[in-house]
Amino acid sequence: MQIPDAVFPRVRSPVDFALGHLGERKVRDVYKWMGIVILFGVALMYVEYRFAAKKKEGFTPIDKRRIVGIFWLTLFFAGLVGFVVWVSD
Repeated sequence: MQIPDAVFPRVRSPVDFALGHLGERKVRDVYKWMGIVILFGVALMYVEYRFAAKKKEGFTPIDKRRIVGIFWLTLFFAGLVGFVVWVSD
């Protein structure tokens, strides 16, 4: 014999209720676009390194500084893109 739900309604677990899958798609989009920006930045660093190595002076400290700057700009723009994707609906 089953007891009807009207007498004893099924209560969801508070853990399941608090950890719903409401933002799962948005998080996936954020990671996707941040990954694209980081991939573009790494490709730009690789191209910059190849051009710097082919110069007749070779790879200089100025080239290293430029590549490190591209790395930090990549991280900044990835964070910016992630934030914009997160707040947009």
